[in-house]
Amino acid sequence: MPGFPNGLLPAMLNAADDAIFAKSLDGTILSWNLGAREMFGYATEEIVGRPAAVLLPPARQNELEEILQAVRTGGHIRQHETVGMRKDGREVSISLTVSPIRDQSGAIVGACVVSRQIPSRPGLSQVEGEDRLQTIVEQMPVILWTTDGDLRITSNWGAGAAAGLRSGAAVGETVRDYFHCRDSEETPVPQHRAALQGLCSRYEYELDGRIFDVSLGPLRGPGGKVVGCIGVGLDITERKKSEDQMRYLATHDSLTGLANHRQFLASLEAEVRRTRRSERPFSLLLLDLDGFKSINDVHGHLAGDRALVRLAGVLRQHCRSTDLAARYGGDEFALLLIESNAAMVTEVIGRIEGFLAGDKEEPRLAVSIGCATFPQDGLSPRALIHAADARLYQDKAKRAARLAAAP
Repeated sequence: MPGFPNGLLPAMLNAADDAIFAKSLDGTILSWNLGAREMFGYATEEIVGRPAAVLLPPARQNELEEILQAVRTGGHIRQHETVGMRKDGREVSISLTVSPIRDQSGAIVGACVVSRQIPSRPGLSQVEGEDRLQTIVEQMPVILWTTDGDLRITSNWGAGAAAGLRSGAAVGETVRDYFHCRDSEETPVPQHRAALQGLCSRYEYELDGRIFDVSLGPLRGPGGKVVGCIGVGLDITERKKSEDQMRYLATHDSLTGLANHRQFLASLEAEVRRTRRSERPFSLLLLDLDGFKSINDVHGHLAGDRALVRLAGVLRQHCRSTDLAARYGGDEFALLLIESNAAMVTEVIGRIEGFLAGDKEEPRLAVSIGCATFPQDGLSPRALIHAADARLYQDKAKRAARLAAAP
């Protein structure tokens, strides 16, 4: 093996009871013996060329850089107790002895690691206590990860891992690949680059249909030098659903599913402000369900509720996705028609009245309608509502007069 002193390979073969392997100064595994296979579960062809980080659980990843730093300066590490991670995900308490490997010129080119398993003993050792803590972390509804200075994943764990990704499975991937980013400027890649500069950030991120509250910051090695990034994402999907549901209930009518009176007024005020800037007109329709009291008296309140739901469906069907349909109150409804002129208003009114006239479901429905257009009929929400309301009652009076005159 290039750069390795004579006698290293025989030493590895003669010490099969110990796990012995060699790694380069960047942590890449270069050789592997039978004892290492027995201890960690990896065959030689599976592990050689991979980062040594896969042999440590996520909570121990910082130890790898500390060990490599000690080796680079010619130091020896003896009986360092830690926790190793097998291929099958199980963890094992181990003691490490690490020595630098030098080439023929005396330059340090790697490290020789001898790993021995620590027998179980009564009580809870520090290693075992940390192991238990790690087990708890693994079950938390979070994703946790660390990266190196090249933004490659050096560890990942947590029960919230995307698509059931097991701990350590993403080691070696780029941040862009791990978070399914389309390009290097898509969140959270820029945030990781900022973390390498010592900056912390917090943001929400959607990954595989789940929403995470992410906290990201620099990962520091010995002496405080930034060596990578460390991030934790708390799964807040259910909380967001609850918040969205509460927001929906606060802004929508529970019977019809349309926007409620409060949401309608807020949208109307926002549209007035927007239209003052764009100078594009919009229109407001107020609708009243004719004979609603009679429907309740003759057919019952369930039929009355059904009539309101039917009318809401008609309004939803005959307005654009950019428009807003609302239950204004009781048997009154409203339509906010964005960027509409008189011709469009007439067309919408015709569609609504035509649909109701052709609907054979009993009881038959009819509406009185009043309209107002910004800015001709008013420059404020109150003025527009007043104009539309006046025309609504004019239309209702005309309908009542026609019914009275009918034979």
